[in-house]
Amino acid sequence: MEFLKFKIVFISLAILFEILNAQELALKYEIKLIEKIVRDITGKDFPNVCVVNYPVDRIREYSNNLVISSCNQADMVIAGTDEVSSFNKPVLLVGSAEFKKKNYIIGAIFWRKGRPQIMFIEKNLKYFNIELPPEYRRYYI
Repeated sequence: MEFLKFKIVFISLAILFEILNAQELALKYEIKLIEKIVRDITGKDFPNVCVVNYPVDRIREYSNNLVISSCNQADMVIAGTDEVSSFNKPVLLVGSAEFKKKNYIIGAIFWRKGRPQIMFIEKNLKYFNIELPPEYRRYYI
């Protein structure tokens, strides 16, 4: 009986570890995707970003090129919710495709069925005079 309890606890811990590891891997992938998009938008190797309602410690951990700065000095804002003041900066919304129509949200990255989804709002890109590389055209709405 003791061996059975041990086996159940061991298997449960192994499953929990795999789930946590998969979540961490997805977050790392998400941040690398954010990094690529921000670098492509700004045209800078080390763009300044302001982070609002998103795990800034993870960006510091997984990004080699994004420089965390104040929102006034940032090239872009990375936000976890649309509850962010614009600072007259383009905002990349991460984690949700649900947002009120805000002129400063230029795009969103979110997960659906375990896959990252990307979308860009064309009229808001034009507002900030952002010209994305052709590889992003299929993500325009």
